[in-house]
Amino acid sequence: MVYHCNACKFNFQRFGEVTDCPDCGKQDIRYATAEEIAEFLDFQKEFELSGDAGTLERPASREPVPA
Repeated sequence: MVYHCNACKFNFQRFGEVTDCPDCGKQDIRYATAEEIAEFLDFQKEFELSGDAGTLERPASREPVPA
């Protein structure tokens, strides 16, 4: 399942129960939308092609996180 953190805009994939974001630790997470999942999967393809495979996590956006 792909999740999205509303606090830091991080998309990540986990199997099983998820209670907090692995990036920022906040509990403001939800299931990713279809668009966020597509972005996540595209990033995974690029990452695997680059030879840096090994993680299933990525930032959701390259935009700065508002304070």
